[in-house]
Order: sequence, then structure tokens, then C-alpha cells
Amino acid sequence: MLDHLIDMGGYGAYVWPAYGGAAFALFWLLLTSIKSAKRSEALLKQARETL
Repeated sequence: MLDHLIDMGGYGAYVWPAYGGAAFALFWLLLTSIKSAKRSEALLKQARETL
């Protein structure tokens, strides 16, 4: 049964890398968004301190 899930009717070699690529892209977007938000918060804090 598990091998049928992995094989996906012969298309598993195409489907699983696509899932992996999509998961990687979403993870990368999450990390870059968090980094950008932290940078923006630091800039905002710095701007508020100078006023």
C-alpha cells in the first residue's frame, strides 16, 4: 500500500520532487519574510528613537 502511494501510478518521480520544491519555496519565503519583518521593525525602532 505504501509503495502505491509513493509510486502514484508511475508519476511519483515527478510528483514528489514537485512537492519538495513547493515545500522548499514556501519555507524560503517564510524565512525571508521573517528576516525582512525583523529588519523593518529595527528600522522603525531606530526612526522612533531619533524623533
